[in-house]
Amino acid sequence: MVRTVSTGSAQGAAVFKRRRARKTQEQRSTATRDALIRAAIDLIAERGYAATTTNLVADRAGVSRGALQHHFKSRDELIAAVMEQLRREVSFRVDPAPLINRALQDRIDAIVEHYRAMCLSREYRAALNLWIGIDQDSALFGELRKQTRAGQKGTAEDWQAIFHDLEIDPMTLRSIRRIVMGSIRGYEQRERVDTAGDWIGDSKVLKEMFLCQLTHRWQTCAKLEAL
Repeated sequence: MVRTVSTGSAQGAAVFKRRRARKTQEQRSTATRDALIRAAIDLIAERGYAATTTNLVADRAGVSRGALQHHFKSRDELIAAVMEQLRREVSFRVDPAPLINRALQDRIDAIVEHYRAMCLSREYRAALNLWIGIDQDSALFGELRKQTRAGQKGTAEDWQAIFHDLEIDPMTLRSIRRIVMGSIRGYEQRERVDTAGDWIGDSKVLKEMFLCQLTHRWQTCAKLEAL
């Protein structure tokens, strides 16, 4: 018995094969682009912005120079993609929901340890090297500044929500936030050249200072309101 295949079935199978081939090609293209971005992040973290060339990125990603140029027409285009990726990965935001009803010390611990983990990440080091290396007059630096300001706005909103019950004015809370974040960032920089630090002991002091500032400001405001 001879099995016949209808024209409609044959056409449908052909369309399916083309779609599957196209999907597979798109997946490979996406994987290559992601590998290039990841390679660039690693190199920027290791060597700095200026030393990260497109040739090095292609070699690290295991692709040809032509493949890199297919996805990114210029080095600036690649760096822009890196910045966008780091914007998603390097976040100093803290979700207020799990913290707002917890003890004050628990909230402080969670914030400090989150910032510490973020500052130790490879992605943060890459972001920091971009800040150091990119020309401040360039369009890339302008975009970097815009991204940073957006992140700072979100972080300020998180702190307002997390410490809502203390009724500290936003400007004072901003100062405390900047000092805490700056201390943790500076600590990470110090550890690059001096590994003899004692984070457990030093962070305890930082958390005590953090708590003291929050409670002192809160109590001062409460006393002023009582007058």
